[in-house]
Amino acid sequence: MKLDRIYLLSTSAVLACLFSLLSGCGQKKESATEPVRKVWFANLTDGQQVTSPFTVEMKAQNLVVEPAANGVTEGHGHFHILINSPLPAAPLPIPKDSVHLHFGKGDTVTTLDLAPGEYDLTLQFAKGDHVPYDPQIAQTAHVQVVPADPAKP
Repeated sequence: MKLDRIYLLSTSAVLACLFSLLSGCGQKKESATEPVRKVWFANLTDGQQVTSPFTVEMKAQNLVVEPAANGVTEGHGHFHILINSPLPAAPLPIPKDSVHLHFGKGDTVTTLDLAPGEYDLTLQFAKGDHVPYDPQIAQTAHVQVVPADPAKP
């Protein structure tokens, strides 16, 4: 009788250990936190006043900037600047028009020539097929384009 009890307890302990080991099978192991992917305008700050034309420097963290012709590879892509336009919904490609500027050659610097006024400039990162990442990788800066001072040469 005592041996039956010991056998039952040891069998229960083995089954509990086995269940504990198997309960994680088939599940994605959580690794260290994923690196934060972000984009930003290196030379523009929110609320900044600029005169046209002005240079825009585009930066990315934990992303590879490359030409769209390289195709779709996770973590790789190119920049877009949206002018006073909301983010397009993923998985739709970003349109190409006067308010959705594409930098599909892997450009990281450009010059914008905008009329005086208020603008929301959104820097958006997308894959080689111009489809935004999900979640979207974007940053917006509000800028005010002011007329150039005619007194300055």
